[in-house]
Amino acid sequence: MESTYDERAKFEDTLIDGNDLTEFLEHDYKFDQIQKAMKELDDTDKDIVYRKFIEEKSYEEISFLL
Repeated sequence: MESTYDERAKFEDTLIDGNDLTEFLEHDYKFDQIQKAMKELDDTDKDIVYRKFIEEKSYEEISFLL
């Protein structure tokens, strides 16, 4: 069975560009490193990191909450 040009074009559209793949893998590696580091923190330090980078609180707000 021969594929049509349209089918090949659709397949090619699903492929990741080499640069995009490199960026994705670097991001994935960094995420793994962050996860490993977070697991090593105690609960208070995890709370500080969460409030600073997820909730975007200032250090002053964080110190007030602790």
